[in-house]
Amino acid sequence: MNGKLTEFFGKIKKLSVKIWNCLFPKECLGCGKDDTYCCESCVSKMKLSAPNVCFLCNEKCVGQGICGKCVELSVLDAMIVSTNYKNTLAEKLIKHLKYDFVVELVVPLVGLLKQKIEKMEANELFDRAILIPVPLHRRRFLSRGFNQAEIIAKELAAAHYCELKIDIVKMTKSTKKQFGLSREERQKNVAGVFIVVKPELVVGKKIIVIDDVLTTGATLAELARALKKCGATKIIGAAIAHE
Repeated sequence: MNGKLTEFFGKIKKLSVKIWNCLFPKECLGCGKDDTYCCESCVSKMKLSAPNVCFLCNEKCVGQGICGKCVELSVLDAMIVSTNYKNTLAEKLIKHLKYDFVVELVVPLVGLLKQKIEKMEANELFDRAILIPVPLHRRRFLSRGFNQAEIIAKELAAAHYCELKIDIVKMTKSTKKQFGLSREERQKNVAGVFIVVKPELVVGKKIIVIDDVLTTGATLAELARALKKCGATKIIGAAIAHE
């Protein structure tokens, strides 16, 4: 029954998007150009986040997204974030992907992430890695009709020829939205919410956990913690934007 409900709500969401597109033709979210949600010119103007900056303390680092000091405190072994979020075109694209199901926006967004991976010379991190999107609780998944992190992870996995797994981890309870919460509140909000339902598939594996927006990193860290408890050897975080 749950599967049928999910399929039903997903179809309703997609149908509403098709109707919306008929009533309101596509235009670039950056410059208003017709027939595209994000033109090539606007994509080319989107800035990558500063290179070699630790996402936790914002200090310069020589590691892959986490400085030597912070990596000792973090369960994440590396972090890749392509661009900034607040008041940028990236924010518009992510919101339209997330709330309006404009799936084609995943292409320019993942394109940014691929650019950042190249700039960081981090392609080797994807060698024999498993990609896992941050799961949504069933209630939120049903209300939204899809998981934006899963769509991003699917596109990224195809680009790097990685294995994508969407059924290894589940979210056990619905949490408050992280927006507006302090770092401590965010950590408490997601504490213990992930369960690895197929632990045998993560033992000895390198895993890349995917999300759309990173703020404090509390969600990715909690997911990484659950995976490492089950024997994963290395966890890399990846997100489109940093708020």
